[in-house]
Amino acid sequence: MAAIVSSVEYIDWRAGSTAVMTAEQFPFYETKAERELARHTFGQLSSVVIVDDVATITIDDVVTTLVLADIKNCICEIAEYLFQAEQAQASGMTSFSNDGQSGSYDVSRFAGKNEIRSIAKIYLFGTVLLRAGVDVWHG
Repeated sequence: MAAIVSSVEYIDWRAGSTAVMTAEQFPFYETKAERELARHTFGQLSSVVIVDDVATITIDDVVTTLVLADIKNCICEIAEYLFQAEQAQASGMTSFSNDGQSGSYDVSRFAGKNEIRSIAKIYLFGTVLLRAGVDVWHG
């Protein structure tokens, strides 16, 4: 399965600001982000068909057009979240002090899967991707 977002699209998405990861690092985290988004969309992400920059999904014989940019933006943001969470976890630093130098990491943003769900809701709220027969997205 081809990636939904390319490294070039990620760098373009970050236009005007510094990218959190390099174009070389992005494919790994894009794949992880797609898997997380697929989990949070109840597997429906794999049913999305992209042709000529138009995303559609068929559920119960009903074809729905989705905003492809929202899906791509969501994947980029989740990829960045996963990258930053991994970096924070790898460093393990909670505080540091040495002769006038100090530092600490606030890892509360990387507290768990709720952040990924929140990102998905920002971009995909109200779409069929966040429905699983019943509305489970309370709050």
